[in-house]
Amino acid sequence: MTSPSLGKPQSRAALATTGWRTAIAFAVLAFAIYSVGVIYGTAIGALPARETHFSYLADAFLSGRLDVDREAAPWLTELVPRDGKWYVVYPPMPAVVLLPWVALFGTGVHTSWVSIVVAACAVGLAYLLLHRTGQTPQVSAWATVAFGFGTCFWYTALKGSSWHFAHVVAVFFLLLALVEGFGRNRPLLTGLFLGMAALSRLPVVMSAPVFLYRVARGRPDAIRRATLLCVGMGLLLSVNALYNWVRYDTVLDVGYYRIPGVLEDFWYPWGIFDLRYVPRSLYAMFLQGPVFVKTFPFVVPSLVGLGIFFTTPAFLLMFLAPANRLTWMSLCAAILIAIPSLLHGGIGATQFGYRFSLDFTPFLVLLMAQGFRGNVSGRAKALVAISVLVSLWGLRFASPVQPGWLGPDGMGLGR
Repeated sequence: MTSPSLGKPQSRAALATTGWRTAIAFAVLAFAIYSVGVIYGTAIGALPARETHFSYLADAFLSGRLDVDREAAPWLTELVPRDGKWYVVYPPMPAVVLLPWVALFGTGVHTSWVSIVVAACAVGLAYLLLHRTGQTPQVSAWATVAFGFGTCFWYTALKGSSWHFAHVVAVFFLLLALVEGFGRNRPLLTGLFLGMAALSRLPVVMSAPVFLYRVARGRPDAIRRATLLCVGMGLLLSVNALYNWVRYDTVLDVGYYRIPGVLEDFWYPWGIFDLRYVPRSLYAMFLQGPVFVKTFPFVVPSLVGLGIFFTTPAFLLMFLAPANRLTWMSLCAAILIAIPSLLHGGIGATQFGYRFSLDFTPFLVLLMAQGFRGNVSGRAKALVAISVLVSLWGLRFASPVQPGWLGPDGMGLGR
């Protein structure tokens, strides 16, 4: 195993056996714990979610169509009308993931169950990634616990709505791309996984330069390898372009602009994207705190979310990460992916935590693990434990929320 500062691939023989058993154990553990949340949420009526665009889109795919049956689900929001048809505005990969489930159970499939299956696999992949970047088994285990049970990923995995499910699928495929990138590092396969992640959450594509650096650096065939990664990613992006062309007569993702009345929404006084949204987004990402109320539980999550370090104090460990190649790669990728969200008028509400951060959370996990510096100190254990407790607090009180829990200035837009 190599040092985490270098992050070089291990031998193929070692990768075939090392870490897989623990990764599978983490996946099984995550599914068991997540299952309790789904069963409880269903019992109290908080689940299943109604906004399940992707189950209806999967049903349309199975029927040979791209448009959804509006009459079958008149409650769905953010649909785009064109020529008498209605289209789901979001990229289609989550619907592809749902295809076998919808084929078996129809559009009424309980998407939270599908979501936690995918999320549990992502938790196992997180351990495998940390193992492959050279972290010790102890650091890998604690950092995996922090990711699976100490970030907003837990809450998001349980929800099962279109917005939350898309994040879960994106994290899964991004972790697959990273596991491959730090394993056998086959550029075509890495590109395919990255393209699948991007077709779940478009901002993920912004990390492509970091993946290009990873597959090509120091290789005599760097151009060929970079080309193969671009081909793999390009195949998926071309599918998305064709998908847009059939729906909108353009290869660009313009669906959001075509949602009826979207530019009249209070989130978008300056359009969908604008530099003037950056302060608001930075506040939501880092500074949005909980809300204090006069009755039990006295401190509750804000409807508009919670800053990254409030949600996951263990991420503070990233400030102890050594200034090496893996750290810089992870930091650059996180910043690049965050750019579209910073420019976007919305901040992800309603939610627990700042769900847009899930687009780059795998890179935050790498940074956090680097901050352990190979040793699980008492401080690190405490931060992970607090993160898990915060997530449990969020699961209990973030949904359903009360009107008075919005925060001191309504939806936080005055920040």
